[in-house]
Amino acid sequence: MRPGDLVRLKKGIFGIPEGKELAIVIARTRVEKEHVLEVFTVKGIKHVKPYQCSQRNLPKFRYAGSVEDQGQMRKALAEVMKKTRSVKGKEGSVEDLVRSLDERKLWDKCAGAGPQSFEQIAQAYWGTTSDVRIDAVKEVLMGAGGGVGYFPRSSFKDVIPLTHDEYESAKEHQAILQTIREKLVKERETESGGIQHGAVMLEDAELTSEEEATLEQLMGWMKEYVATGERSKEATLGSSPTQAIDGFSIYGYAKMLANDWLGTRLQTASAFVMFLWNTGHWDLHGALDAITRFTVSHSDQPIEPEFTELALKEAERLKEELEPNELVWRKDLRDVEMYTIDPPDAKDFDDAVSYEKTAKGHKLGVHIADVTYYVHKDSRLDMDASKRATSTYVPGSVIPMLPPRLSEVLCSLVDDGPRRAFSCVMEYDEQLNRTDVKVFPSYIHVDQNRRYPDVLEEIDAGNEPFASMSAFAQALDKKRTSLELVTPETKVNVGEGDDIGFTVKLPNAATEMIEVFMVEANNAVSELLASKALLHPYRVHPMPDTTDLKTMSERVKALDMGVTMEVDDIEATTLELKGESVVSQLASKFGEGLKVEGMEVEAEQEKASVYDPARQKLLADRMNGALDTVTGLEEPFRTIHTVLMLTALPRAFYSPEPIGHFGLGLARYAHFTSPIRRYADVIVHRCLKAMLAGEDQPYTEEELHDVSKHCSEMSDNADRVERTMVDVCYALATLKEGKTSETMTAYVISVQAWGLFVLLPSGAEGRVSMPKQGRIRTLPDEFGTRLLMPQYDEVMRRMRFEPELASYVKMFESLPVDPDGERVIARVGQKLKVRFSATDAIEGRIELDLVSIE
Repeated sequence: MRPGDLVRLKKGIFGIPEGKELAIVIARTRVEKEHVLEVFTVKGIKHVKPYQCSQRNLPKFRYAGSVEDQGQMRKALAEVMKKTRSVKGKEGSVEDLVRSLDERKLWDKCAGAGPQSFEQIAQAYWGTTSDVRIDAVKEVLMGAGGGVGYFPRSSFKDVIPLTHDEYESAKEHQAILQTIREKLVKERETESGGIQHGAVMLEDAELTSEEEATLEQLMGWMKEYVATGERSKEATLGSSPTQAIDGFSIYGYAKMLANDWLGTRLQTASAFVMFLWNTGHWDLHGALDAITRFTVSHSDQPIEPEFTELALKEAERLKEELEPNELVWRKDLRDVEMYTIDPPDAKDFDDAVSYEKTAKGHKLGVHIADVTYYVHKDSRLDMDASKRATSTYVPGSVIPMLPPRLSEVLCSLVDDGPRRAFSCVMEYDEQLNRTDVKVFPSYIHVDQNRRYPDVLEEIDAGNEPFASMSAFAQALDKKRTSLELVTPETKVNVGEGDDIGFTVKLPNAATEMIEVFMVEANNAVSELLASKALLHPYRVHPMPDTTDLKTMSERVKALDMGVTMEVDDIEATTLELKGESVVSQLASKFGEGLKVEGMEVEAEQEKASVYDPARQKLLADRMNGALDTVTGLEEPFRTIHTVLMLTALPRAFYSPEPIGHFGLGLARYAHFTSPIRRYADVIVHRCLKAMLAGEDQPYTEEELHDVSKHCSEMSDNADRVERTMVDVCYALATLKEGKTSETMTAYVISVQAWGLFVLLPSGAEGRVSMPKQGRIRTLPDEFGTRLLMPQYDEVMRRMRFEPELASYVKMFESLPVDPDGERVIARVGQKLKVRFSATDAIEGRIELDLVSIE
């Protein structure tokens, strides 16, 4: 709506009589911070909100005169109203048009034509349209008899006119569905006079063959809704094109049926999941597969779960046998003893390790699947892999970056035969200084595929070679000042049946050993490429920002649990990444006389590292000192502190610039060890092969910036999907166990203006929202550790008149008051009693009601 436009005001506004509701827009303006329109009406200049006026079905008109001359505007407005009344007069009233309208002709013109607006139908009948004609059509359709009806869409703006046969078919389908519900749902009256619903098992419902087929069709639509988040276009009532008629809708019915059968009240998709699961139409794996497909398709960076046909065909053509003379350039290491060591449920085996105590010190070999032998740059396989950029691991399954022919056969370092590999062999002296690094294509035979629990037993028993390997790894790890940030990882156990189990994984000697070996290889490869001035994607982790560090320090103190970390004397490094300019920023930040040559930052005498080990060590030592105190706390306080400290750290990401890795305490670090599941590793392998062959760099600086950004985004996206699916499993387990009515203990882990995030006994997170409608206003304190209720007395007075808030009034009356007179509802770490209020099995969101504050 622009100045000069003609608009129609809502009836009765400003007391303007009917028939004179037209106005001319003078300007768009703001009144008391609200956007409004300044309009000229028959009662002069007024201010109206945009939703209070409409431009529908008005004659063509635009006022271009002076807005200062109100007489001129009044004259223009009177003229347009006169024309509008004359047109309306010729048409007659709505009642006149309804009486003269030939209903049969109307249905001949529009029935069966699909969704239409009332305006379109009036246009089809008369060849022109107006408000009166639209109202007449609406009245005829709403009162349509003779076995015809319409399907309302979007608040009666759109309709689907039905033929007689379509209407009858829809009503027959509706009747069948209602009979199915009567047979599947039993009802009984409760003591309070309400109705309680329960389930009749399908085998006991005595459905007819027609009813069974109808129910099967309905369940198919439920499955499609869960997997896509959208209503099926095929879901129609009978032979009609409608999904709803006469107040009855397919999806409304399906939600009601599922909830009544389950005897609960869930959101639509959650109700469908539990109904399909409990009736045996899905097992747990089927439910998780459908939810996974929905989650990945609706993620920030949608993931295509299927590979293209061309990529699959390309994978099938790949040969496992060695080429003639391949062992001339590929080193034969089949006689070297080596192992893969992975979790019990590992989906891919892309790294093997070998270790040898030598006369000069130690020799460590990290042998990685040679993915780039099979996946060539810009091939169809490469295009699919680069688009995914990472494998996404969800409970019970994986969406792999590479097709199974590669990830599970050709490139998987299983112990059933030789495999092509890319080896990084590092030698160390007795002081554990790395003295030599060699990388080369190899041909290996893994002696055994071992699992972490088994290897841990070997280490604890002092059995070789694992005891010596573990001791070597621990000694290597002590040479670096890395962050000792140990966060528990929730592992979802999805078995053959329908049971979901949860275990918390913590690092142990076996997992830490492999982690150290992979870090060593990644660091060695990155340093080797940098020494040859070869561009490649670094895995970087910038220093924390000063403000974030201080906020984190203050929040830790505010928790008042004996944990402190002073950071006031630490000046953190902050870099704003903007393509090539980053190198210049680094040069200016780390010393005078630096100049940039390509990607290297050089001083007059020697290269100056962009990574500051002194600053990193100082801050890492401080954080590790605080973490030592945290490890002595009981749960959940240990996890709360660890997560709180994590929030002060920036996320790691991929970048062509050597910013360094703060968390690992390394100036140069790249990802080399997992090319089956990470595309950044594939790029590093190609860069290494170009170096070995003396070829030009395989990627330009611009290409590396683009692919680094894409890999970072897809990696973060996969993390979010994986976390969501863990939450989904918690929600499914909660619903399956029928614990939605139980009261349980929870601990506050975060406070927000709307309420609390809490940790449940199962390890799941839930949300406790404060009452809405503005009756209770809450806000976090300055450190984000307490949830406060300001203006307590005023709020309580209003709450006393709200019966549904009675429990909150009683609960809040005993709350402590802080020095500013504000009530402290809860603080991080506080124990609560909660009860489930709603659970979303699609988003994994658990909503809770507050029962009491401990």
